[in-house]
Amino acid sequence: MKPRFSNPRFSADRCRGALALIALCLCASALTLCLSAKELPLNAIVVYQTASAWTYMQASDVQLNAKIEVKDCGNEQSIDKNVYGKFPKIRLSAPSSLEVLENGSLRYTKNDVATCVVPDNLKFEKNSGFTPGQLAAKSSLDGKPIGSATAMPALKPGMLIVFVAAPDAEYAEFLLASRASEIALWDAYLAKFPSAAHTAEAKLSFTHFLVNQSRAHLQLYKTSESQASPAYAELKTAAQLAFKAKSILPGDAESLSAIEEVTAAVDTIAKKGTGELLSYQQALSAKTAGYEHLKTADYLLQQLQEIDPQNPSVVAFESGATKETSTYETAIHSAQNQIASNHPDDAMRAVSPYLAFLPEDPRIAEIVNSSHSYHFNKGKSSADSNNWQDAVHEFDLAETIKPSPESVAALANAKKELEKANNKAAAEAAIRKSNDFAAQSDVLSAYEVLDNLPPDQRALVEAERTALGPAYVTTASAAAAQIQKAHDPIRGLADEKEIEKAYVYLDRAFAFDGQPALKERRDDLADKLSQYYLEQAIRYDSRPMGSGACIGWSFLDKAMPYKASNLEALRDEKTKAEATYQLRSHLSIHVTFRDQTSRRDSIGFAEQLADAIASGLENSGLRVKIVRPGDTPIVEPSFSLVGDVVDHRKNSTTKSDSKDSKYRAGEEQLPNEQWNAINR
Repeated sequence: MKPRFSNPRFSADRCRGALALIALCLCASALTLCLSAKELPLNAIVVYQTASAWTYMQASDVQLNAKIEVKDCGNEQSIDKNVYGKFPKIRLSAPSSLEVLENGSLRYTKNDVATCVVPDNLKFEKNSGFTPGQLAAKSSLDGKPIGSATAMPALKPGMLIVFVAAPDAEYAEFLLASRASEIALWDAYLAKFPSAAHTAEAKLSFTHFLVNQSRAHLQLYKTSESQASPAYAELKTAAQLAFKAKSILPGDAESLSAIEEVTAAVDTIAKKGTGELLSYQQALSAKTAGYEHLKTADYLLQQLQEIDPQNPSVVAFESGATKETSTYETAIHSAQNQIASNHPDDAMRAVSPYLAFLPEDPRIAEIVNSSHSYHFNKGKSSADSNNWQDAVHEFDLAETIKPSPESVAALANAKKELEKANNKAAAEAAIRKSNDFAAQSDVLSAYEVLDNLPPDQRALVEAERTALGPAYVTTASAAAAQIQKAHDPIRGLADEKEIEKAYVYLDRAFAFDGQPALKERRDDLADKLSQYYLEQAIRYDSRPMGSGACIGWSFLDKAMPYKASNLEALRDEKTKAEATYQLRSHLSIHVTFRDQTSRRDSIGFAEQLADAIASGLENSGLRVKIVRPGDTPIVEPSFSLVGDVVDHRKNSTTKSDSKDSKYRAGEEQLPNEQWNAINR
């Protein structure tokens, strides 16, 4: 059998026909695809800035210069017609974006790749060079606005055109907030879209935006920190932004770091405020100026309460500062109310702890001035009424509250006038009393009432005293003679008292009359009294162990003023009795130590010890008389302090002198396996 063969020509024709048909179909499909692509509209979200705010619009059929193509201008900065014609074309498609830069040029971004582009379909009138921004300015943005907008905006720096597959309100709001970087727009987006396609990205972007803003304000505060008036408002803004960032993304590391930076600044202010509060408390205790410290602390507290009131250091500082400020202000307000109610003394008591702050707080100065004026005016009123007692009291209060030359002069004059008034009143009272005695024929008492007055008062009754003088001399002389006759010689206390009275009668009479006979009689009584006192002193001084030394000394003191003929004998007796009197009129202690050790090893130690104790007692401020070893007092002291030295040891002091060395010493930990095993 012969093999069967197909017709080669027929087969080739059939193949060519099939290929032609396939090619025709492919061309038709390609043409259909091209036509479909051209007919699809290009949607975009346009974010731009108006004269008042950022906004956006959505549009369809978007074109740039009536084309949906642009030319890639690369790095060219000077573009002429020839260069422009060689630029490759880029077809605009979603998703991508077109941004108008600050210099007016266009930047197209597709798949995270950005390039400089210029509009297509531009006509060059001259073959001169243009910048990409100048070429962009020659084009227009065309399209059909979606929504209430009626026209497409012009291309301006800052504009962002994002090409999308379909209109998307959520994405448009996100782009607007991202482009504007305004807190209000971010808040508006998150309020509208708490859970949407771009919410997570929005929260992260918004958080980092807030952190950056917070750090910028914090830096402004730190720059002003060393100035007299730091910019606490900047720190407050930084804190608000940092806390807002944390509220959006609580676990974000950047927001937590920003809060730590703000907290550190707040802690520093709180520490400064605490230091100011301590300085105020020290000034208050020392009664020195320091109210400014409290004002500073209160001002810092107000700033901190606005910045971060929940901060632990702020809370701790607030407790102390509020207490001190409240106490101070309560005292001031209480004093002001007391001044308004005419109770200046209560007002002064209220502010008495704070008087050292008078130069710093005008309110205290006003309270003090009001209190001073109140008492000064009251003193003047009393002086005008010749009520010098009250005038002195009021002027003295005014001077105590606020010293002034005016109050000093008024007080001195009031005291002088009061003394005059008191002298006059006392003199008048003495005259009335003297007249009463005179009416009873008691000339002695009538005269002595006037004669006993102080010099200033006696000068006011001199006429009355002089009138009674002659009768007093006669009566006093007779009374003294009668007393002397009954009580001379002196045998006891009764005689002593009567002879003293007779001496006074004769002394007053002689002072008034000056008769020599009166002087002789007075001096005779003085000799008898002095001799009696001397005898009593000798009798008491001679008692055993000086037991009467103090009484004897008192008799000698009574005898000395008479300056009698036995004056030298009185002085001798006083000299003889002084040593005994010193021992008996003081706490007297005999201090001695006995050394029972070898004298060779401790020579003089017991004496040194006794002398040291004696010196300590003498310098203690006590009324004590010390008898030291070797003293020989006339009588034994009241007490004895005796000690025995029973052991004597010589202390040797070792002095270590370090020497320089080139070696170094140290410690090294050596492991002990047994200990480690037990420890485990």
